[in-house]
Amino acid sequence: VEDHLGLNWQPVSTQIENHDYVSEMCDTVARMNTIVIDLCRDFWIICGKIVILSTWERTLRESLSLSRPMMELRYIMRGVLGLRTIAGEVGSSTMPHKVNPIDFENAEGNCGVAISMLHHFSTKLPISRMQRDLTDSTVQRAVGSAFAHTIIAIDSTIK
Repeated sequence: VEDHLGLNWQPVSTQIENHDYVSEMCDTVARMNTIVIDLCRDFWIICGKIVILSTWERTLRESLSLSRPMMELRYIMRGVLGLRTIAGEVGSSTMPHKVNPIDFENAEGNCGVAISMLHHFSTKLPISRMQRDLTDSTVQRAVGSAFAHTIIAIDSTIK
């Protein structure tokens, strides 16, 4: 039965099943969210340079050597990177041609919320007052919310 259902026993335990595996999983997902935040911030910076690109594109293409920061702009010029424009959307009053990186900002915010929740879960769940504490059940019910924020963030990043 143990092999068929994938069950395993805890060799060292108290009266209740420990939540160490949930804590480890939450820490791992929080680290993944941190990586997504870093990716979103990098793309946010690169997308900010798209506005500059339209002004300097000819100069950059004529240039034989590009400095290290300008290497990112080559990806944009070649069409490897770029933001999808939405018809009728105006970037700002001073730069109407600007494309706002809304999805990256959305992903960054959702990852931040998820990280906060996941860190709380990973520090709270291994602790129980005399094996009689019921606060873990309240926390466990909220684990789905943290994963929902993570999924929304990943979907926003992929857009």
